[in-house]
Amino acid sequence: MKKLSKVALFILLCVVVFLTANRIFKEKFVTDNRQTYMADTLYELPENSVEVAVCGSSQIAFGISGMELYEKYGISAYSTGSPNQSILCSLGWLRELDKRQNIKVCLLDVSQMTEINRESFYRQAIDPMRLSWNKIDIVRRHLAENEDADSLFSYLCPLVKYHARWEELTRTDFRYTVEDSPLYRGNFPTDYNYSFTDYNALMKTEPGETDETLLEEQSVEALRLIQAYCDENGIALVLFKTPKEDWTESYQSQMKELAEEMNLPLLDYAAAEGCRELGLDFYTDFKDPQHLNLRGADKLSDALGAYLTEHYDLTDFREASPMDDAVLEKYHAVKREAYFKTESDVVSYLTQLSEDYLSTGDYDVILQLTDDTVCSLWTEEMQEAFESCGFETDIASLEGKTYAAYIANGTTEEKTGTSRELVLTGTMTNGGTLEAVSAPKENRQKDAEIKAGGTSGNYTGFGLNLLLYDNTQNVIAEECTIARCPDGVLRANFVPDR
Repeated sequence: MKKLSKVALFILLCVVVFLTANRIFKEKFVTDNRQTYMADTLYELPENSVEVAVCGSSQIAFGISGMELYEKYGISAYSTGSPNQSILCSLGWLRELDKRQNIKVCLLDVSQMTEINRESFYRQAIDPMRLSWNKIDIVRRHLAENEDADSLFSYLCPLVKYHARWEELTRTDFRYTVEDSPLYRGNFPTDYNYSFTDYNALMKTEPGETDETLLEEQSVEALRLIQAYCDENGIALVLFKTPKEDWTESYQSQMKELAEEMNLPLLDYAAAEGCRELGLDFYTDFKDPQHLNLRGADKLSDALGAYLTEHYDLTDFREASPMDDAVLEKYHAVKREAYFKTESDVVSYLTQLSEDYLSTGDYDVILQLTDDTVCSLWTEEMQEAFESCGFETDIASLEGKTYAAYIANGTTEEKTGTSRELVLTGTMTNGGTLEAVSAPKENRQKDAEIKAGGTSGNYTGFGLNLLLYDNTQNVIAEECTIARCPDGVLRANFVPDR
């Protein structure tokens, strides 16, 4: 009996070591839209605390705001998106979420209906799933459709796939924090923007109609599996399409035909009409050509929330199970900061700069002028907001001149000139050095030059450039260009074409 106990203990120890090694060596997806965080938090959700599953690729990770759905409509939703997530993997995550949640509606973004993904994207979607019959089924279906896929054993035992990572292991592989993940409900708000020229820049127009089938057969089959699962479990399936630059009219036409064939609703926000319906601003609401930022996500979530409230009987969790005030307060702070970093109205931007940052004494700000075309568009209201930050120079008077300034270490310095190059240096609150270089229009440098504590700001636009430095964290908190846009309007947070 004693010998048997030792054998059992040895086997148990081997299992523990093996499982621990699997966890450590497995790839962690904790950057960009942070798939690993999404998965870990999903498994920690209280039972029956979510009624809406939002499934799809990174379009939903960035383009949906679960907090907006909760605050405005009382809807409890959770997003399961990962980069280029296949429709098959969306089925897997819907099942995972439905195991302990009372899912009434599945919102499925159809952006991936036209694509066959690389194996790396399947790994990123499947590896964070806990071992279950659902995971095994998804992997087996994936392997049956893709002959170049990794083995079933490597999916069930990640150590087989990732054992060579031992030289790449970091602290994150042993321990990482997911404390912010519940805050965003599987979504990750972004606080930078990309500018389009107009609505029509999003959807490509092709010369004439095509008879070619553009929707991938694997994706169509997976969509039918999702529909069957939803029908069997009393879940309403709603398809929707987020704005995305590489989506085409032909894709959209065939997707609408498929939705009609399957008798499924398709909410179209990809075309110009849908973008106008959302009220999207092409200067402020996009993270990049493929994704919305938090401003855009709030608008899309508002539209989806209104649709869900009108068509389905969902619990108002604001009354049934209110979210903790501390969580809401933290989210509001994150949202306000994200909105500041994507604010295009110059007066609003400068006002918030003064009220939220410079008034605390924790931040330094450095300015330089690279293009004086902003001067003719500078208004009295802008100047008042500028002066509220602590500056005195009238920007409208700088046409044909150079200008650099800073507020740091309790000091405000401004320097104006007409020389070939103007250099302003100073001492930061943390004791580091700062430098701003301004050149006249006819000899403007390739990039705007602002340095803080040995770190250079990254500017590619011509206008009034600003660097905000956080002295509590010793990092650049914000980089902004106030410049003239193609429509002739002066905006903040805009990088114009050269």
